[in-house]
Amino acid sequence: DGAVSVGSSEYGLGTSGISGLYNSSDMAITGSSTPIMADNGPAFNNQVAVTFKAAIAPSTRAGYYQHKVTFVCTGSF
Repeated sequence: DGAVSVGSSEYGLGTSGISGLYNSSDMAITGSSTPIMADNGPAFNNQVAVTFKAAIAPSTRAGYYQHKVTFVCTGSF
């Protein structure tokens, strides 16, 4: 459903800030690139916070789970 819901095994993120792309929703993190911010103006005094979210289903076995996240910043000139 695109959201990190209680009772399901899901992992995702949300953003907050003027240029955040997921300010009012959750976004599942997949193996592909997921843009989290976009702005056509100058890169000056613009901040976006990223919040990671996780939920587990009652049937999820106890153990160690991990997810590696890499941030890449690119610019167009």
